[in-house]
Amino acid sequence: MQEALSASATRMAATVPAIAGLIRDEQDTGLLVENLYCTLAELYDRLPEKEANAEAGRLRRQIEDADSRRKSLQRDIAGKFPDYDALVHPRAPTLAAIAAKLAPQEAFVSIYISADATYIRGVSAKGQVAFLRSTLNEKQVAQAVDRLRASLDPGDVPLKKIPPVDLDRAYLLYKELLLPLKQAWSGDERLVVYTSGALTRPPLALLVTGESKVQPDRRLLFSEYKNMPWLSREIATAYVPTGTAFLSLLNLPAGNASRKVF
Repeated sequence: MQEALSASATRMAATVPAIAGLIRDEQDTGLLVENLYCTLAELYDRLPEKEANAEAGRLRRQIEDADSRRKSLQRDIAGKFPDYDALVHPRAPTLAAIAAKLAPQEAFVSIYISADATYIRGVSAKGQVAFLRSTLNEKQVAQAVDRLRASLDPGDVPLKKIPPVDLDRAYLLYKELLLPLKQAWSGDERLVVYTSGALTRPPLALLVTGESKVQPDRRLLFSEYKNMPWLSREIATAYVPTGTAFLSLLNLPAGNASRKVF
C-alpha cells in the first residue's frame, strides 16, 4: 500500500509531463527487474539443468541491463526533480510534520501493538502532543477484537440470535488506547488513526466512551443500543495505512477544478 501511494504521489507531484514520463519509465523498469528475478528463481523447476544454465545466463544479462537503465533513470530524475527521493523513499514523519498538515478540528493518533505492550502517540492540528504506553499486548487486543467482531460477523443466524455487543471490551479498548490521549483530540471533529494487526478489524466507532450496561428489549430488536455513548457521537474516525501515506496523500497537488464528474 505504501509503495503504491508513494509511486502515485511521485507521478502526480511531477507536474512536468516529461519528468512524469521518466518516473513512469523508472517504475516500469523496476517492475521488469522484479519479474526477471522471479523468472530466474523458477527456472530450474521448469527446465533441465543444461537448458536452465543457458537461459539463466540470458536472464542475468537482461537483469543487469534493466538495472543499469533504472539507475540511469533515477539519476536523471533526481537531477530534474529534487523531491523525488523524499517521495519514493519517505522517512517516518514526525508528529510536528503531521500536525502541520492536519485540517482544523482534526487530530492524528498512531497505535503500535507489540507482543508486550501497546504504544500510542497523538497530535492535534493545534500541536497538542500526547504519548502513552498501555499494558494491553497483542494477544489481549486480539481477544478483545474477536469478542467485538462476534456481534458484527455472526454468520447466517436469525436476528434474534445475533450476539450482543461486548460493551465491556468496547470500553476497555477506548479506556486503554484513546482516553489517556484525549487531551490531543478533545473538541476536534475527526480522528485520523494509523494502526495495524487486530485493531484494524473493528470500526473504532464501535468503541464506547463510558461503562455501559444494557437490558435487551424483546419488543424492538437492538433498541437498547440507541443511547449508547458510542465514540462516533464524540468524533468521526478514519483509518490511514501509515502516517507517511497520510502525508503523501495530503501533499498531492490539487486536481483540475474544471474537470467533470466521471
